[in-house]
Amino acid sequence: MARIAILTVSDRASRGEYEDRGGPAAEDWLRRLITTPFEVKRQITPDGRAEVAAELCDLADNWG
Repeated sequence: MARIAILTVSDRASRGEYEDRGGPAAEDWLRRLITTPFEVKRQITPDGRAEVAAELCDLADNWG
């Protein structure tokens, strides 16, 4: 089964100050577009080059 990661980059959403609506919207769009089964993992990370790079590396290394 295919796996798709959706990474939301937002300081405030990562701190829980507001609900991430972009990640769920992206997942909804993908589920309407892609007809084959797939698994989605949504993550939220703070802004910043180092934080985003670390999250992308973690997703690639540990989630494939």
